[in-house]
Formats: sequence, C-alpha cells, structure tokens
Amino acid sequence: MPGRFLEIGRTCVAPDYRGGTVLTVLWSALVEYALTNGFNYLLGCASITPGPSGFAIDAVYRNIDAKNIAPASLQVTPNIPVPMALRCDRDESGIPPLLKAYLRFGALICGEPCWDKDFNCMDLFVLLPLAQVEQRYSKHYMKNYQCANEIETAVVA
Repeated sequence: MPGRFLEIGRTCVAPDYRGGTVLTVLWSALVEYALTNGFNYLLGCASITPGPSGFAIDAVYRNIDAKNIAPASLQVTPNIPVPMALRCDRDESGIPPLLKAYLRFGALICGEPCWDKDFNCMDLFVLLPLAQVEQRYSKHYMKNYQCANEIETAVVA
C-alpha cells in the first residue's frame, strides 16, 4: 500500500489513571503527531483478554461490522493462533471498549487473532486509515491540529 504507516504499541497506564480522559489525551497527541508528520495509517494490535471461560473469538467477530473487516488483500495470518483449548463458544464479553473505539474510528481488522502467551491475551491486527476517521471523532481528536493549520494558513495569507 502506498503511504506512510505509524505503528502503535502497547500503552501502560497506572490503574488509578485509566479512563476516558487519559485516552482522550493519548489519542489527541497521537493523531496530531501522525498528521503533523504526514502519516496515512496507524497500525498495531488490539489486545483482548480472556473471559471467565476463555476467548470467545467467534463472539467478538460476530459483533464486528462487515465494513470493519479488511479486504482479502490486507488480511494477515497469525504465526501463533489462539490455541483451541483456550477458545470458548460463549458470548461473555462482546467487544472490549478500546476495540469498539477503534472500530468507530473506521479501523479495519486484518485477520484472525494471534496468541500472546506473555500477556495472556489475543491480539487482533488493526489498520486505521487516517482519512477514514469519522468527522465527529476528527473534530474531537484533531482540534489542536486543525487550529494549528488555521493559524498557519492565516499567517501565510
């Protein structure tokens, strides 16, 4: 694919500070950095921890809208699939909140999850084309970037 890609890794936030405000600050800075530096895509993994009975992979995929599944040309195959012994059929947790946010931004899920033994989670490879960030989120997360561009445009004019 043409364009510039910015990989997002794990983010660790102390339990007392987790919540919407911290995510808003992180996302605002991330989007501003990506746009300021000419990136077209964000990519990385969305981690999903197991429910009481294991990983409800099918339940997660049932809750993902078809528009958020990457086309075949962008699909990846995990080197280490989630072991069958850890999978369950029960729909216990649905889609985790952070993954829901990615999907609302227009992110694409690019294949089956990979097993991460070290963190006891499954990771979904996610690709977010920045051009597809919905208007309501771009106003919220890109307001500083937009203000900077307006000021720069006014100064140049």
